[in-house]
Amino acid sequence: MRPRGSSTSHERAPPPPIVSTHTEVEALLLTEANDAVVLQAPIIVGPYSKPWVERPIEQFGSGWIVVPNRGRGSMNAVFVEDVARALVAAGTTPSLHGERMLLSGFTVRWAEFYERLEAMFGRERVTYAESKKDYGRIVRSVARRGVGDLLAALSDEEIVIRAERIPYVEETFDAARRRLPKLVQAFKRQRAEESEPAALPTPAVEVVRSAPPPRTPPDDARLHLPDPHQRALFASDVTVSSAKAKAKIGYAPRFDFETTMKILEDFARWANLI
Repeated sequence: MRPRGSSTSHERAPPPPIVSTHTEVEALLLTEANDAVVLQAPIIVGPYSKPWVERPIEQFGSGWIVVPNRGRGSMNAVFVEDVARALVAAGTTPSLHGERMLLSGFTVRWAEFYERLEAMFGRERVTYAESKKDYGRIVRSVARRGVGDLLAALSDEEIVIRAERIPYVEETFDAARRRLPKLVQAFKRQRAEESEPAALPTPAVEVVRSAPPPRTPPDDARLHLPDPHQRALFASDVTVSSAKAKAKIGYAPRFDFETTMKILEDFARWANLI
């Protein structure tokens, strides 16, 4: 499916920052190897998928996941078995030297994916940042909490005694003691200057599926922030096209979103993740 208002990438989707090394390897292979073919899959999902199955469910158990862009970005994913089938087809199709082909099995909003993971887990565990300003407020809140936890640890004499036995910690503790109080005071001033964020309006019924209503985690909940690579994926509204792979190697994905999520749920239950 293709979300409304999204663009389509055929073979030159803007790469997120993390793929720079992959791009260099691809260039080397296409230059040096006589029969190299590159298959590019934006997100591969399946049983034992650490970033997209195991880690999110583990994070559900210890806190809430923060998803920017209100979950409206496009998730372009492909089931691992479809990738394996495409590899076999590319390896047995002649005259493909130097070709690059994108693989995708389905495209959904990130909110749809995380809502299905939440349904597996049985409780709400995802909060959606409405805007960049809202996401920035969440990041600052997590940073303030982290500084508070660190100061609490520094005030525990037993922890300090044990930590000071580590050479690197011993060398830096004095500087930390001097600077952290100033940092905390700066955070307190910033907090005092900030006004309370206004309550976000509940969206109309027709957009709930693509833009879920705001959720507020408990004040003491641990918040899991996305890394830079994930933030780039959450922000993207690109829909990946596998038209070239279909034409060149007969690629036809067999696993749609519903089938994939059912398999992932069966795996999660079998592996005692839920």
